[in-house]
Amino acid sequence: MRVNVHVPDDLARRVKERLPDLNVSALVQQALRGMLECSHERVCCADCGDVVDPSGDALARFWKELLWSWEPLVDRQGTAEGAARVGKEVAVRLGVPDAERTPLPRPPRSKRMVA
Repeated sequence: MRVNVHVPDDLARRVKERLPDLNVSALVQQALRGMLECSHERVCCADCGDVVDPSGDALARFWKELLWSWEPLVDRQGTAEGAARVGKEVAVRLGVPDAERTPLPRPPRSKRMVA
């Protein structure tokens, strides 16, 4: 199978400058194989693909802020839906990509009416 892959001009230029001997075809094949076998349990940089160390400062800061943001909700014996809302607020505040556009999970209307 033959596939065309779009690489933005600025990225193509940077790759050519930094990695002049890169075999793009082999790289794409390796990435595709990895994705087929991957359960996506690691956090990676969207720009360069580097794995974010789960013990790293940014991830630890996000987790602590998220956890402590739930404290008022826990004090009021809040719901999982409320926890999701608070989690989204933290993610948006910290600039997590797509956090603002990602919809919150909600129960169907019929179940919301009963509760």
